[in-house]
Amino acid sequence: MWQAIWGIFGALLVTGLAMVAVGLTALGAVMLGTPVFGNRVGWLSVTIGVLGTAASVVLLIDPASPIAVVNVLSLIVFHLVLGWKLFSLSRARRES
Repeated sequence: MWQAIWGIFGALLVTGLAMVAVGLTALGAVMLGTPVFGNRVGWLSVTIGVLGTAASVVLLIDPASPIAVVNVLSLIVFHLVLGWKLFSLSRARRES
């Protein structure tokens, strides 16, 4: 029973990491077309998305790889950077 539960958890982890990585790549491509976000945040999103997709492939090949931890930590850092950018944009918009 525990092996089945562990297998379901592993499958959901890999699927979630892959879907978030593809979504970040698409989000970064859209950010590159807007002048509000700028190129840095857009390229950061595209880079993290592509590296996350590669990490998901590595995780599929070697499930014992610690690359999932790196992937999750990079997602946390990206969301902090994007959140700070959105916060500063909202504060600048409120002042004008």
